[in-house]
Amino acid sequence: MPRKRRFGISLNEDLAEKLDAICSVIGVSRSSFIQDAIEFGIKAHLHYTVEHYCEGVMIAIWPSSEKNIQEVGEKLEKYKDIIVFNTHLHSKDNCILIASLKGSSNVIANLHTDLKKMEKVNVMYVPFSIME
Repeated sequence: MPRKRRFGISLNEDLAEKLDAICSVIGVSRSSFIQDAIEFGIKAHLHYTVEHYCEGVMIAIWPSSEKNIQEVGEKLEKYKDIIVFNTHLHSKDNCILIASLKGSSNVIANLHTDLKKMEKVNVMYVPFSIME
């Protein structure tokens, strides 16, 4: 088993309370939950550190507005060469984009960055392969 390294982090109170509630419901320690979250994030974002051909799914969620819908549409047009398909859904007051992507990991990273620059947009990339 790999050696563990201890370090401290500071969270705002609201986030810490949410973390504690989730850990309580799913029956894991904070350390275990945070380790799983970091492992997931690293596996997804490692794809952005080494240029390669990559396939995966990108999910973006943002508050619904005509301005945001238009801005996302412009970004999708800019990156159409890597988009296999995409769908736009609505849930309550949110827009949801689900896009299957194939292409350069650098271009996929640029799309991720462009979407994250938008106001109140949450973006997650899930690659189909794992880099170690």
